[in-house]
Amino acid sequence: MFNGMKIGVGITGSFCSLSNCLRFLKELKKYPIDIYVFISDQVNSCDTRFFKANQLIIEVEKIIEKKVICSVVEAEIFGPQIPLDLMVVYPCSANTLAISFLVYVVMTYFQQAE
Repeated sequence: MFNGMKIGVGITGSFCSLSNCLRFLKELKKYPIDIYVFISDQVNSCDTRFFKANQLIIEVEKIIEKKVICSVVEAEIFGPQIPLDLMVVYPCSANTLAISFLVYVVMTYFQQAE
């Protein structure tokens, strides 16, 4: 079912959920897929009581066996050069979902206007 898919996982700043996110990545890794992990600036730079930023990145890179994407510059190749089949945002708060929906609506509007 997932054979050969390219799946992106965006990790956002709900720090108390990061342990569950690592378990999610371990489960995903059981499938024959390519996993790409994108982390927000907050996750990249904040040391919390749950994880030190560099510790989390090391754990994720061990699981996915790839470098974590930590900046917009590193993420630019996704889409034009490396299209993803699926993008998961984990965890996805109501704010994150609302912003994503707003971006979708605005982009759809401008595409129709062309």
